[in-house]
Amino acid sequence: MDFFMDNSPTGGEAAMKSQAYYLTIDGKYGVAQKQLSKGIIVLCTGFNVLNQTFKTHNHTRIEEYYLLYMVKGEMKIWIDNEEIIILAGQVVVFFPNNKYRYAMHNGIAVQYYWVHFSGNQIADILSDCRIYNCVINSVGIIESVFQDFKALFQEFAIRDHLFYYQTEAKMLSILTSISRNFIDFHGTVSKANIRFIESLTYIHQNFTREISIAELASKEYLSVSRYRTIFKKITGHSPKDYISNLRINQAKRLLHQTNLSICEIAGIVGYQDQLYFSRVFVKCVGCSPSSFRKILYKK
Repeated sequence: MDFFMDNSPTGGEAAMKSQAYYLTIDGKYGVAQKQLSKGIIVLCTGFNVLNQTFKTHNHTRIEEYYLLYMVKGEMKIWIDNEEIIILAGQVVVFFPNNKYRYAMHNGIAVQYYWVHFSGNQIADILSDCRIYNCVINSVGIIESVFQDFKALFQEFAIRDHLFYYQTEAKMLSILTSISRNFIDFHGTVSKANIRFIESLTYIHQNFTREISIAELASKEYLSVSRYRTIFKKITGHSPKDYISNLRINQAKRLLHQTNLSICEIAGIVGYQDQLYFSRVFVKCVGCSPSSFRKILYKK
């Protein structure tokens, strides 16, 4: 592997310098991989600041997974001998048995995070995250991923009895954060990854009182009809059914853990009409609140 790197900061006290951390000092991971049956094992990781002409060429096929996350500049990268330009805010993962090479493009300085990793659950995790072999994805600049990488570096410095647990957790956080921020060809976050954080948090904090759909839609700066459509795609339920399910789940807990009357429970979870509460409960659970409580007492 050939490359040239400049270790100087790129501006300001907070500028990152090139750095690298390794699981084994000799860079050989075969024994470590055989001994570890963990879901994720981070083999090495780091941050590169490259301000002058460079080229990287891995002549042999790698045995582990390799993630490269560009945060500044752009590079030429070759995938199956096809030259592609990878830009800041893009990420690519090379799966095992791949060769790769990349180089400076148009003399533009670059900065990127990198990590080599393995583990017996990686294939499933990457599949769930919709991260595929040698596919370049746009994710933008994600501050939380920067912090996870820095925390990962710190764990390699600490390297105590919790090292493998902590590095596994940080690596999983990096992969899931990247997946949640995939950007489609139109420059918007994929519908599968849209999160109504404001309105969903509001629902969970206020589901026992009346909440209008217009109120929720305004929190996401959407029309009511658009909000309903996207909410259903995210949760699989309409806003009304989602709130009803939260209320009924709370009612089930109260029926199980307290001796409150059904009328009292109905009021607590947001239903002033006990008969209406019972109808909703039957629709969601399949039996009446009183029958549900009797079944619990028999167990």
